[in-house]
Amino acid sequence: NTELLMALPYTAAFYFIVVARAEASEGIRAGTTALVAAGALSGIATLFKQVGVLNLLLVLLLEIEDLLRDRRRDGGKRLLSVFRRSLARLSLVGAGFVAVMIVFALWLLRIDALSDFWRNGILLNMFYIDSGPANLWLKFLLSRGVSYVFFNATMWLFSMLAVVEAIRAERSRKQDRDAGQSEAHD
Repeated sequence: NTELLMALPYTAAFYFIVVARAEASEGIRAGTTALVAAGALSGIATLFKQVGVLNLLLVLLLEIEDLLRDRRRDGGKRLLSVFRRSLARLSLVGAGFVAVMIVFALWLLRIDALSDFWRNGILLNMFYIDSGPANLWLKFLLSRGVSYVFFNATMWLFSMLAVVEAIRAERSRKQDRDAGQSEAHD
């Protein structure tokens, strides 16, 4: 059930990740709002199920890919500026994520449930993990981790196809509008 609850914010976060990358490739100021929204939506997804944090891993992997591509392209001459840009983009996503966690913690504090949440959500889960042998947990972690990666890859694939198509359609409409305006001026 938690997968169903996290699906909308998780997919919406992926959408904003793709939008931010598209805006950055068009020279728009790095998709700042989209990156903060992606982080915040990943935070909301994580409140439903901890694997929501995998969107953050996706952003990190995309930024690493950008760094490697730019290093190969210009021999590392602009590597420091690209690294700074990547760090800024990761910070924006992190800020959105942390903001959601802070609001959640403040809400728990406000309703006087923070200590209960810590005990039931964190400490008891740590006791549960410590109750089994390490090799069993490693096997469980790897099998569960792989299944979540496949689950997420499926969501990312369909989300990516929908987002790419939406961006392509918007660019086409924009080009049609720009062509119509230039014809009107001629």
